[in-house]
Amino acid sequence: MSFISRIRRHSCVYWGKPINNGLEVRFPLPVDCKCRWDGGGEIEETKKGTESVSSATVLVDRITEQGGFLWYGTLDNLKEKYGTAIDNPKNMPDAKEIKRTETIPMIRTRDMSNMKKVAHFAYL
Repeated sequence: MSFISRIRRHSCVYWGKPINNGLEVRFPLPVDCKCRWDGGGEIEETKKGTESVSSATVLVDRITEQGGFLWYGTLDNLKEKYGTAIDNPKNMPDAKEIKRTETIPMIRTRDMSNMKKVAHFAYL
């Protein structure tokens, strides 16, 4: 088991970036992820040159997209809390939007698709 896999001890739910099909904007179905969820404090510079503080830094087991959402917990926990109305994370106050993503390979890794040797970060 790789170092990255060992430290992803938490669970989160991920919704990809919303899709506009011409009639409506919908989020992809939520999926369970393994992650390492750390509290905020990262100072981020926005595209407009202003600074903001991220609410969390999350090391996830997959590639995520800016504009997607993460929720701390499992899909089963999410269904217990919100019932079946889990298709739009914007309706959940504790789901956080992904402001920025970053992918960093481990030393001597050339295969960026190997999730055990690449760190995928989402900044909320």
